[in-house]
Amino acid sequence: MVRKISECYTAAHPKDKKPSPSDVKSWRESVYELATTLDNLGLGQVRMFIEYLADGQMNHIDVVLAGQHPSGRLS
Repeated sequence: MVRKISECYTAAHPKDKKPSPSDVKSWRESVYELATTLDNLGLGQVRMFIEYLADGQMNHIDVVLAGQHPSGRLS
């Protein structure tokens, strides 16, 4: 999973900027834990957007969670 995140990070940045070693370490430690926690809570269908860039003027958001409320409404 970390390899895929790194590839997407590089593709999304100008001049094919590579992620820092600390970014990769963080992904390796925290993304798996977050995904496991979501799955254990029955929220495995929740989507995770890693290093999400909401606006070109902002820093990246570490992770955005998106999904659908059990009632069917977006949440």
